[in-house]
Amino acid sequence: MNLIPPHKGLIDEVLSNLTGEGGDYSGTVVVFPGKRPSHFLRKAIGKRQETAFVPPLSLSMDEFIDYLYETRLGLFDRKAETIDAAAILYNIHRRNPIGADSSFISADTFFPLGLKLYRDFEEFCIEKIPFKKIREIELIADEKIPKETLKNLQSLSLLYREFYEVLAKSKFSTRSTRYRTVSERIGDIDLSAFNKIIFAGFFSLTKSEQDLFKAVSHMDNSLFIFHRTSAVRELLNDLGIAEDAHAPEPEKTPAPVIKIYKSPDTHGQVFALSRLLKDNPGHRDENTVVALPSAETVFPILHHGISMLNDNAYNVSLGYPLLRTPVFGFFKNLIDLVLSIDGERLYMPHYIKFILHPYTKNIYMNGRTDAARIMFHTLEKTLTGNSTKTFLTLDEIEQDEEFLNAVTKQIVEAGIKITKQEIGAHLRAIHTATIRSYLSFKNTGDFAEKTIGLITYIYEQSTARLHPFFFPFSEAFTLAAYSIANSMMRDIVFSDVTGYFNLFKRYVATCYCPFEGMPLRGVQILGFLETRNIRFDNVYIMDVNEDDLPGLSKEDSLLPFKARQILGLSTHIDRERLSACYFETLIAGAKEVNIFFVENTKKEKSRFIEKILWEKQKDPLQSDMIIPIQYNVELKNNPPSAIRKSAYLLGVLRNELSYSASSLNAYLKCPLSFYYHYVLRLEKKEQLSGSPLKIDIGNFIHEVLYEYFKPCVGTVLSETDMDEGRMFEIVNARFETLYGKDTAGSVYLLKKQLRRRMSDFLRKYMLPIIKTTEVKILSLEEKIELIHRGYRLTGRLDKVELRGGNKIFIADYKTTANRRSLEINHARLDVGDRDTWGEAIGTLQMPFYLLLYSLNTGFSPADLNGIFIQLGRTYIDEKAEIPLFKEEGQRFEPLLDVINGILDEIHDPDMPFNPASNSKDTCPLCTYKYMCGM
Repeated sequence: MNLIPPHKGLIDEVLSNLTGEGGDYSGTVVVFPGKRPSHFLRKAIGKRQETAFVPPLSLSMDEFIDYLYETRLGLFDRKAETIDAAAILYNIHRRNPIGADSSFISADTFFPLGLKLYRDFEEFCIEKIPFKKIREIELIADEKIPKETLKNLQSLSLLYREFYEVLAKSKFSTRSTRYRTVSERIGDIDLSAFNKIIFAGFFSLTKSEQDLFKAVSHMDNSLFIFHRTSAVRELLNDLGIAEDAHAPEPEKTPAPVIKIYKSPDTHGQVFALSRLLKDNPGHRDENTVVALPSAETVFPILHHGISMLNDNAYNVSLGYPLLRTPVFGFFKNLIDLVLSIDGERLYMPHYIKFILHPYTKNIYMNGRTDAARIMFHTLEKTLTGNSTKTFLTLDEIEQDEEFLNAVTKQIVEAGIKITKQEIGAHLRAIHTATIRSYLSFKNTGDFAEKTIGLITYIYEQSTARLHPFFFPFSEAFTLAAYSIANSMMRDIVFSDVTGYFNLFKRYVATCYCPFEGMPLRGVQILGFLETRNIRFDNVYIMDVNEDDLPGLSKEDSLLPFKARQILGLSTHIDRERLSACYFETLIAGAKEVNIFFVENTKKEKSRFIEKILWEKQKDPLQSDMIIPIQYNVELKNNPPSAIRKSAYLLGVLRNELSYSASSLNAYLKCPLSFYYHYVLRLEKKEQLSGSPLKIDIGNFIHEVLYEYFKPCVGTVLSETDMDEGRMFEIVNARFETLYGKDTAGSVYLLKKQLRRRMSDFLRKYMLPIIKTTEVKILSLEEKIELIHRGYRLTGRLDKVELRGGNKIFIADYKTTANRRSLEINHARLDVGDRDTWGEAIGTLQMPFYLLLYSLNTGFSPADLNGIFIQLGRTYIDEKAEIPLFKEEGQRFEPLLDVINGILDEIHDPDMPFNPASNSKDTCPLCTYKYMCGM
């Protein structure tokens, strides 16, 4: 046995104990805890030999056990996958449920429980704990374990025994059964043909491994090499090996230079790593490691941390959660869509999300993808333009002539020769290969096979295979589906498709996409455990936070902490101690160490850092070791630049634009916003939310009231005209046209609310008015277009009434409850003071309508008034009216001067489109604030 100090390289020690004649090391077996040290050992041998050689049989411990189990014991039973173990446990559970409340748990619900059971049973097996001990734990533990836990433990003992009996009958083995079998039958295995068997770098052992090591230790050709750490001392004690008290003290070596960096977030530590690698060209070889306790940091590092390196200047080796890959993101979009189906109708927000996924919208159409992207984005625009249709069938989408004509026109204009029939066929083919194939399944195996077919279809028919990392992600995803398709779970049938999706999602949550880097050139980017037994000169450890290293102190087990202690199983305390040993050994062998951690309201530095700081603080000359990573953030906005008017722009303003009340309001609030919206015609992209939008409700109310009052045009309203029954019929019919017959959820609630609101409008607003005043409807939805002072004006008036036989009122329906935004403060308005316009005027809509009506009919503005009817108020009554002129003496002329002044400003060549003067109130809700930098 060789004990080496923590700073000494394990590979160097193993190399010094290798002997081979003529470069032939095949007579030696070297066993490491993991796979990666073998690559470094072979490279070290190559450097020493400087010629061709036959390497030793270098294996991880798992590979060594499989080698002995299959090659030396001649056992070739199938190694059970996790999904197979879960299936066996589920079948046993259905016969003998664990608890009284779990008799009818479905397979997808049972799966997480099955995983925990399987992990616990594998620990029982590899630690050689008999099921009797589990049953007797109540007597051992006395009153230290709750009764409910004891009840489960007694059930677990029976399930434990039956599980391995069924496993053996099914001709399956597991990792633990192989370890246990090899340890029990090691005496039957002849290993004398090997010159030497070296076990190197172990920090802890299971009971099966201990028995194996004890048996092998009596062989003359065995050698054990350990790092001298506290964990190894306990290991040697368990093996009954006393540490040599007379062993010489290890030679003193310079302590590594340690720097600790504190960052407010992940980005900070990644950019700091990038800067350090740029400043240290010597840290760009295989003697440098970037260790990642958290796999989530790998892509920020690849894209930003090592962006200065070529692809062959680094190597990645770690497991990335399959749930976080874009392949699963695509699959989840499809799951969400299928689960949202109501009968045959698809939920449009989920459908749009699915078709706009890069994998979907880049499926080749006649060998090209630009046509497919045009098709799907046109489809998105068509669906969002009709936002009331939140549910549609696939047939309705495929046969929508408006969409097919629009996309055909756009594709032809782009110079692509594809017919409307080809576009429809392409859309149907995608629907069939994706959505329709997922509407029903025969069983779990059928679901898994369709999932494999889906990924194959995307791989073959789209540009997805050109995306970075698609191949390893899709391969891991396909293997997960393949495992289910060939598992004992394949024949399970669910009554609903939700069960298949839930089962697959829970299984994928246990899977990782392996980045199994083989080349040893360049910077080594490794998972934290991958660094075991390997010495690096330059060490960068990311995410050294308490929840990542040593990690959250939570047992992923059905057994409580006390029960695990009594049974002699490892606990989170043991795992934390091992993590500390790995961390200390990695640091001890380095020359320079850079440690990064994130500190904010959610994260704190690891206890491992606290220990380093404590040791350093004992040195009175030691300065503060933590280096803060800070951002140079300038929290100010540069004022947006004004847009000057060219001759061409002036021509557009004069000859191509018509001016509405909305456009004048936009200019009054912010001339720059007017320019973006009405001149450049930049509009915010509409999103289909699945719920009726505010603008939809406004349009709905306008349409309902237009249809209701249409028979009354030209007549004086009477009390009998206020007919709630007819109003309800119109509301119901309109809802059926927009949303279909079967309304549910938010649409159903909206329907009830609008029926009540329209009832209040008739009874509490209209009826009191017509009882006291003669009201005659002159027109509805009257559109007016005319020329005023050379400017084209346009507007649509909701309703024009003649009241009392002598006064015309222009009425406009509003769903807002904000009264201030509809009023004009006549007393504050000073036409000569431009600054008062925006402050005094909530909206120019009603003055603008009065101008249009006056110019169009010849009526004097003195004979006109305008009213807003607030249908968005909590209570609708006569106070819902907001008149333009409330008091005597309020005149139209100042408002006309403002309208004319704005029109003149818009066309003034010396007046640029300036940003809003009151940016504090205007900019936060503006659609164009990001374009302005506000």
